[in-house]
Amino acid sequence: MSDEAERTGDHYMRDIRGDLKDRAEALEREIKASQARFDELIERLKQEHESRVTDLKSELDAVKLLMGLDADLLTQKLWIPIRKENDIVEVLIDDPTNIQKVNEIKASLRTPNVRLLLGLPEDILRYAHGIKYLTNH
Repeated sequence: MSDEAERTGDHYMRDIRGDLKDRAEALEREIKASQARFDELIERLKQEHESRVTDLKSELDAVKLLMGLDADLLTQKLWIPIRKENDIVEVLIDDPTNIQKVNEIKASLRTPNVRLLLGLPEDILRYAHGIKYLTNH
């Protein structure tokens, strides 16, 4: 083989190697970008899942509170615990300005940490009747 043919062959090989190197670098960048998108997606899903689990636990804690209370009394008094988060119980109440009722709530729930949420009487009754139905079946 002539010197010129070998040089052309060597040059041709260098071009292929350069192209392969460029392609490998492009694939590495694409893999890193895909991994970054994947990691972001997983993190977002984790946060959404953790948020939903926290919400469900709060509702479960409220249901446990309800199970210890007289549903008929709640319908008469027009208040009902709907959520418990950390040490704070959220209570749906028809009149949050009624201090006597608020004190009854705190005593019944055995906690001073309540967040009062204004609710229409029909909504409170509907919620209480739903809980009463669930606990009797």
